[in-house]
Amino acid sequence: MQRGGDIDLLFETPHLVGNRATALGQIYASLIRELGDRKIDVLLSDPDTPDAPVLRVARQSGVVR
Repeated sequence: MQRGGDIDLLFETPHLVGNRATALGQIYASLIRELGDRKIDVLLSDPDTPDAPVLRVARQSGVVR
């Protein structure tokens, strides 16, 4: 059975994220539990996250849910 392409997600929060690696790991683990073994790319942006081209593209072309 063939599945669709990978899933690209941007999580933005107005709160500072203390341990970014832990937060990303928790988000990723939750997604895998819900969606199964899929190719998932996760970006996390908080007020201390420097602006980057990948974030601008995600904000401009992404679908807000």
